[in-house]
Amino acid sequence: METMTFLRRLLALATLCAVPSTGRACTAFGLGQGEEVVMAKSYDWDMGQGFLVVNKRGVAKESIPPRPGDASARWVSRYGSVTFNQYGREMPNGGMNEAGLAIEVLWLTQSVFPPADGRPALNELQAVQYGLDTCATFAELSEAMARIRVSGIHGAVHYFACDAAGDCGTLEYLGGKLVVTTGEELPVKAITNNSCADSVLSLGALRASGRAAPGDSSSIARYLRAATMLEATRPGASLVRRSLEILASVSQGAYSKWNVVYELRGQKIHFRTWDEGELKDLDLSRLDFSCATPVSVLDVNAKLAGDVTGKLEAYSTLKNQTLIRTSLTLTGISLPEEKIRGLAEYPDRFPCVAAEGGATP
Repeated sequence: METMTFLRRLLALATLCAVPSTGRACTAFGLGQGEEVVMAKSYDWDMGQGFLVVNKRGVAKESIPPRPGDASARWVSRYGSVTFNQYGREMPNGGMNEAGLAIEVLWLTQSVFPPADGRPALNELQAVQYGLDTCATFAELSEAMARIRVSGIHGAVHYFACDAAGDCGTLEYLGGKLVVTTGEELPVKAITNNSCADSVLSLGALRASGRAAPGDSSSIARYLRAATMLEATRPGASLVRRSLEILASVSQGAYSKWNVVYELRGQKIHFRTWDEGELKDLDLSRLDFSCATPVSVLDVNAKLAGDVTGKLEAYSTLKNQTLIRTSLTLTGISLPEEKIRGLAEYPDRFPCVAAEGGATP
């Protein structure tokens, strides 16, 4: 119980692109259909430490209830995934699974999470891991997120996701209800820190005005720049290169800590960080996602460039503990080492079970 209390406290700090004092935050978008499909994210925040984590399939998991009275969610991971984690293993900021589904989380002040009901609950971050563990498509993700309840700790967030077929959409909590926007209701596959509906209205107004997209760093300005650049993408253009150009356009300098591009059909991840500007590439098709083998990680700020697939290192509870301690310290919170150790040991409870699994929330 004590460990759960401190985990809640940790997650209350993991505000995921939340910067109330400035209003600056993240940008995500999808691009392509057919043979080449990508999704990209600019993670904008005050600190840039983190791990790339290789998560295994066939692992039985149970969430820590975010609030007293919340029921745990239980599931077995169907798919292996690679995630970007700043607040410890199993609490990712975003990632992609071996089926080609990518999920990212962004700040949305308007978010109002559902009230307690009979559904099992996950916090804002672990919901990302749950989706990557159990879903292959955006449609499956929408259904899975309706079966569980996101119990907000502190991060007022919404989600953006795309699958290997190029189906993208937003999942938002407005007025206490899950609102999914995809297909024709999503004219441009992009989102920042306004609701999808407000963003679409702003795009319509810009088109009607005939003006160019604004150049400031506000949420709507970044959305409009990304949207117009997506629409202006030439047929045959390299979508990875184009994504990096769009990420550069919405960059907020040193505040944009991570740039990530997911090749959803190509099973590759390209990323660079502000601290280490060289582009790194990871090939998911060469990773071992069997839960019979150890979990591996990579410091996102490792002094490497190019293909880093063969340079992953063995995960350890100590590495997880160090990451959690660093993130806590940089957010101004000091906890006893035994409490930090308890948070770090949480993923060690999960057993490797059958190679094929399913979600049983």
